[in-house]
Amino acid sequence: MLVLSVVAGLVRAAASAMAHDLYVGVECHGEEVTPSGQVKAGRVATIIVGTMSIGIAAKGQNVAALVGLAFAVAASANFPCVLLTLYWKRCNTGGIVAGMLVGTIAAVEVTLESPNLLYPNAVKAAAHKVLDGEAAKPSAATGAMASDNASVAAKAKKDLAALDKAVTKANADIAKWGDAQSSFMGREQPLIQLKNPGIISIPLGFLAVLFGCLLFRDRRAEAMWNEVYARRNTGLLVSRSTAT
Repeated sequence: MLVLSVVAGLVRAAASAMAHDLYVGVECHGEEVTPSGQVKAGRVATIIVGTMSIGIAAKGQNVAALVGLAFAVAASANFPCVLLTLYWKRCNTGGIVAGMLVGTIAAVEVTLESPNLLYPNAVKAAAHKVLDGEAAKPSAATGAMASDNASVAAKAKKDLAALDKAVTKANADIAKWGDAQSSFMGREQPLIQLKNPGIISIPLGFLAVLFGCLLFRDRRAEAMWNEVYARRNTGLLVSRSTAT
């Protein structure tokens, strides 16, 4: 359910951005578009986003890790930009663009070099470990199942079934990976041992926004700070700002 909810939310957000920003703002040059036209554009954008996502999906990778990557990108690229836009007077377009680029690239790169990806050598080593422990199965499990204690026998039977399932999976993993030695990124072992890239990518996102704003100073953004501050806290004239 977590994976489905995240995927649905991301597809909806991407389709909404494409339908409103690209179609209405760029294709229609900001002119008024009927609700049915916006709905149609949203459906087309949903198909495009879904097709692109399926096409670039990393086959055989950990889905939970990919979901975590989505949150890491949001925290590294969006969070610094939103926070500093609201509370820093000198925040401007140059810093926002730099922060989003650096945060996104850093989160993706750290994730691709982390243990979140599947490494064939590690998978096969774990499979061989299960198979090596199979030798102790018959004597220990059979003796327990022959016990007069019903609870002990039931537990042994359950453990035996679980071990059989693990052995089946181990054989399948060995057959699946075969002679493969490297991961999706061509590495035999992770370059970075962190499973969550946020501890690296989030500070980089903040630094990119800070340095970008300092390098590309925007006097107009600073002059409009008082107006933006008032609108942020009161909500006044929001409709006028979107229209302009």
